[in-house]
Amino acid sequence: MFNFSRAAIGAGIYALTVSGSLAHAQSTSAAVETAVEEEMVCKRIAQAGTRVKKRVCHTKSMWEKMAVKSQEMMQEVKDVGGQSGATF
Repeated sequence: MFNFSRAAIGAGIYALTVSGSLAHAQSTSAAVETAVEEEMVCKRIAQAGTRVKKRVCHTKSMWEKMAVKSQEMMQEVKDVGGQSGATF
């Protein structure tokens, strides 16, 4: 049915191996770049009820996301806070 020579099969296997190695090298270099960008940052966070601060570690991007989320929540509290109609 198919008449492939050993050389053609060998060349095909070599091409697949080389392309697979290149893809692996590219994904590895991308992972290294991501790891460099996603460096861990540790902070000491005060806890309620104790004077001992807890060490919390996240990536820089995660700290930024948490800061944005915190700001959004505070803004929502400010916006809704005056509209409740509650008097104290």
